[in-house]
Amino acid sequence: GQSSKSDVIFSTDQYTQSLYDWAYGKADDVDHVESKSAIVAHHLVVADEIAKVFETIGSREADTVIILSPNHFAQGVSPLQTTYGSWKTYYGNVEADSDLIDELADDLDVLRIEDNTFENEHGVSSIVPFVAKSFPDAKLVPLVIDESLSSEDCIALVQAIQKHAPDAVVIASIDMSHYMPLYAQEFHDEITLRALESASTQDIALEIDANAVLDVLMRINQVRATQDWQISYHDSSIQEGLTDDYLENTSHILGFFTAGNPTFDDFASLHFVGDIMLDREVRALIDENGQDYPWEKMDRFLDGVHVTIGNLEGTVNELVSTYTANPPFRFVFSPESVIKMHEFIDIVSLANNHASDVGTAGVQETKDRLDAMEIDWFGSYSTSVPSLDKDVNGIPLTFIGYHQFASDPDDLVSLIQDADLRGRFVIVMPHWGNEYQVRPSSSQRVLAQTMIDAGADLIIGGHPHVAQGIEMIGDVPVVYSLGNFIFDQVDPVTYPALTAGVIITQDSIEIYLMPVWTQGSQPTPMSDIESANFLSNLATYSSESIMTEVQMGVIKVLKTGY
Repeated sequence: GQSSKSDVIFSTDQYTQSLYDWAYGKADDVDHVESKSAIVAHHLVVADEIAKVFETIGSREADTVIILSPNHFAQGVSPLQTTYGSWKTYYGNVEADSDLIDELADDLDVLRIEDNTFENEHGVSSIVPFVAKSFPDAKLVPLVIDESLSSEDCIALVQAIQKHAPDAVVIASIDMSHYMPLYAQEFHDEITLRALESASTQDIALEIDANAVLDVLMRINQVRATQDWQISYHDSSIQEGLTDDYLENTSHILGFFTAGNPTFDDFASLHFVGDIMLDREVRALIDENGQDYPWEKMDRFLDGVHVTIGNLEGTVNELVSTYTANPPFRFVFSPESVIKMHEFIDIVSLANNHASDVGTAGVQETKDRLDAMEIDWFGSYSTSVPSLDKDVNGIPLTFIGYHQFASDPDDLVSLIQDADLRGRFVIVMPHWGNEYQVRPSSSQRVLAQTMIDAGADLIIGGHPHVAQGIEMIGDVPVVYSLGNFIFDQVDPVTYPALTAGVIITQDSIEIYLMPVWTQGSQPTPMSDIESANFLSNLATYSSESIMTEVQMGVIKVLKTGY
């Protein structure tokens, strides 16, 4: 609803004064820096760290503070909302900067006065007392920004702020990774930190609660030439010992930006998953529960990377499923289920033993349908051709598939050598090994060495339906098998599996091992305790030189380029 410029007063008394007093008691000895741009959490378990950021930046004489908050509860009509209301806090009232709001509204058709949104928006209300305490003379412009804010409106907002309030202190109120086990949270937070350091958030939807808010802040920093990120705090609910339930976990990254350029360190973030099979009992469960069923526990888990990759273990067509329980199998996936898959998976390998389940014509139809759905793919049943070149955030990647039981290894070697000579980072996804065997076979090791000699930089395989050990061959990581991802097998040995989060730079590879349960055709993150037990066991099948890294779930490799 609309308000006049004085008739609405919001309260922040849902939080106790003792909490804020305690927080400022912890922040009484911080060094002041020249900064007018910051990221703070609105999860007040880190109230002391929020107070430290407020006391570090800006000036007590600041006359305007702009808070950028997500729209947590999808309130109101417009993707960009504000209020003329004032805020009652323990440290005095904070008035809206109505003149600045008017100036912004004159320039921005998308900006609406919607008071009701601010009644329960903790992204604003939890932060206002810090404004009152650290900037007692400042007026406030609270902006609630929905994820639907268009890029054009985002740019217009930044231009309007720069035009009318170039010296305002701008605070982005953002909590980071949500509802993740610690091992997955650490992967997503590492991506977020790299994005902040490199100011490259416009090309990736991070696993945070406010990508639109962060986009606005980063664009403001760009026009102000204040892109030098200074982290002040990083933790999570689990790390703080506040919970051991990952469904209650939230991570916090706080800091501020000072004058200067970002760290231009290009990186590509990828998430690899195992075998995806959408027929037989998986199809029956989809028919019963809807297309979302296999993916219900993977939404945030698979978010927040540049590219997701999986092995598509079958064909795409409108044939009737035969639901065979015994071989020979004929896996056919409905186009609808593959369209739903594309909401989570960007690239698929077709180099596997089920890609030709309905013959040569079926192979081609699958490729044609994937092309029509704009799903990138590479490899085939009987050949590694074609490979896929994809430049990801400045990193030139080449994906190559290899089906050990039908493809010509000479074609594989030729493709790897060609990509390597072209200066690309070469990722090979072989379909190989013995089913249900956790130890890599000697033939896998021989093939791995052949690929590496040809120029492969990373090998991530599948087919055995179980996760296999991991090795380092020289400076090349070999993840022999991730195991299943979406499958209908009922043997408990196939239930635990891996996904692999990968961060690639010019001179390093980081692999985050992220275990999942796969029973019921619905991959689900393991708890941290379950993951620790699984990885400890997996380490016994891995190279002795990286057993500790496998147990810890993170493998870091320095390279001399690719």
